[in-house]
Amino acid sequence: MLLDFGNPLHIERAWETARALETLTGVNKAGHRHIRSSYFSGSKMALEGVWGWSKPQGHLLLHPVIALVDYNGAPGPKRILLELADSVLAHRKAGADGSMVLRGAVHFDSDEDEVDGNERLFYHLLWAAYRWTGQQKYLQPMLDAAPSSAMTVTASLADHVRSREAWAPKLLAAERPADDGWRHLAWQWTGETRWLESLYTDQVGDAAVREYINTEGSLWIDRVNVPHGEVQRARLGGVALLRNSYVPGHVVSWQFAGHEDEKVAILVSEAAPDRVRLRAYNLHSAPVKARLTAWNIDPGRWMVVQGTAPDTVAPPAATTTRQLDLERSTGFDVEFAPRTVTTLDLRRVSKGTPYWSRPDLGLSAHDIKVEGSTMTVTVHSVGAKATPRARVVVTDATGAVLGDAAVPALGAALSPTPVTTMVRVPLQAGADLGGARVEIVPSGSTREITTRNNAVTLE
Repeated sequence: MLLDFGNPLHIERAWETARALETLTGVNKAGHRHIRSSYFSGSKMALEGVWGWSKPQGHLLLHPVIALVDYNGAPGPKRILLELADSVLAHRKAGADGSMVLRGAVHFDSDEDEVDGNERLFYHLLWAAYRWTGQQKYLQPMLDAAPSSAMTVTASLADHVRSREAWAPKLLAAERPADDGWRHLAWQWTGETRWLESLYTDQVGDAAVREYINTEGSLWIDRVNVPHGEVQRARLGGVALLRNSYVPGHVVSWQFAGHEDEKVAILVSEAAPDRVRLRAYNLHSAPVKARLTAWNIDPGRWMVVQGTAPDTVAPPAATTTRQLDLERSTGFDVEFAPRTVTTLDLRRVSKGTPYWSRPDLGLSAHDIKVEGSTMTVTVHSVGAKATPRARVVVTDATGAVLGDAAVPALGAALSPTPVTTMVRVPLQAGADLGGARVEIVPSGSTREITTRNNAVTLE
């Protein structure tokens, strides 16, 4: 769902996990929806005795379902997730000192609760619920703990809620130079890179100390203990993927020409759905080219101001301005001048079509079969809106059309049952399919959730 964005194969698998939530969760006698067990698999669930408790760790299974709702707004899974979020808030109670505390361990049958110690795992679900609804109640636990909660979600929380100026004095007054998250925020909110120098120096040292345990002496089969959350925040404007953080928060990703990604240092200083600011330094003696792809941003018309600066804090000079349509999974090319700071300031100037109000047609390499002079293509509807008519067009490596066929209108994908149609494309005799492109072309000016899943190049 993250790296192969829009592939129907992954979206339909996420629907299967969403279907499982109807069994793994339930509404108890208090009217709260919780996960019913702390001991379950894909086919069995223990409900008796000590196993009949919902625990924060169980919410890690929500990762693909949240990705599904983020993608197309799937109404049924969204309803279940919001009910889970509401039930988390229902167990937010005053502690001994009067402050509000999330009580994460809940006995399903009785609704009895207690503090589990891993309640911050709930913040990701609450953050998703806030982004989907805009309702302040989901954000309140994080606001109450601010600014220490600023790093509890994968996005740049202070930028999303426009609280940087209010939170910065409190954060800086409680100086904690040994804390990685504190140092990252200290840089982000002051512009002083000395905090990052200290942070990265310590993290490199920690990784060196752990080298043996992360290689030959590994304790685990599924992970290594190398810190990379703060590097993601600086380079991507948020965390794309980190263990136990199940809602991606990055605003950009990068694809460099050649293998030149290590030649450019990148600092994303501001990352919000409608505003992204970054500075990058090219250490190389020649220009470096890259493609910036946008992710967790709002769609629309964006103004992009690019310039150069002598350092990371000086105002940019020699700026150029352009406007372009920018949204999740689209991007633009950037050239980083040699041995200088390149500045990029991205700001949305007008709104676009919301992702959830769009249809989406898709296909994957698994959907294409060739027998003789006929190509069979399975086309999927993976949006929560019905699709228009379209065509499947097959072109060879030179762009010449080898065949095409009509695709009927398809219904919205609102359940785990895939919505597909099989299209047969007659091919020209002797057609060379090496490097051929199979593409879905929607009718009219239809704007889809993404166009990344509209074409496959055959090997």
